[in-house]
Amino acid sequence: MKFRTFTLFVLALALAGGAAWFANRWIQLQVKPASADGEPTAFIVVAAQTIPMGQKIVDTHLELAAWPADRISEEYFIGTEKIQGQVAAQTIYKGEPILQKKIAEHARGSTLSALITKNKRAVSVRVNDVVGVAGFVLPGNTVDVLATLGTRNGKSQVKTVLQNVKVLAVDQTTGSKDEPVVVRAVTLELSPEEAEELVKSRSEGKIQLTLRNTLDTEIAEPPAPKAKPRPRKTQVSYITVIRGTEVSEVRQP
Repeated sequence: MKFRTFTLFVLALALAGGAAWFANRWIQLQVKPASADGEPTAFIVVAAQTIPMGQKIVDTHLELAAWPADRISEEYFIGTEKIQGQVAAQTIYKGEPILQKKIAEHARGSTLSALITKNKRAVSVRVNDVVGVAGFVLPGNTVDVLATLGTRNGKSQVKTVLQNVKVLAVDQTTGSKDEPVVVRAVTLELSPEEAEELVKSRSEGKIQLTLRNTLDTEIAEPPAPKAKPRPRKTQVSYITVIRGTEVSEVRQP
């Protein structure tokens, strides 16, 4: 009986020692001195390959990489469990850290629905309604929407109806590409009010997209309406006509 108790005691010590060794080894792997300048680094999750916008993230997209410990914030991930199954909210390039703002939760439905910002809507526009830069508009770009609302006095009336609109997808592709592609539809992210304005403008006339610089987020104020010129007053002159005792004024032609 005493021998069995002693054996169990020794076995428990061995297991505890082994667990402590593995825990210490894991900590050493997570934090280790950098080889270049001696500053401590820690392992974070980075992209093992370029992940296009709208792509569902799987294990093969991810890997661990050493990163300066003093630059790691709560936005970074140290494990892959919370990332797998999510959707890339923007293109994540190979070697780039996976941040919380770069992924979107995907519960059900298409991956496109996970990219739509809260209180926004996705509205598709046919390419034959979009003249000009249709082939150069890619997911992640921002555009302005112009509408031609018929003619007035023989001249077309064109106005900017929407500004700085995000492109969610081209055709049925949400992934980002580097070259222009021929597509049949462009999907835009709009508020409910903007969606109504777009549908109204499309039903009344033609629309066109103008491509913006992604760093240009300024909303231009619409030009003030031109004041109508006041009619010029014409000066009227009169001459006095005297006929006997009658005096009258006659307007000059």
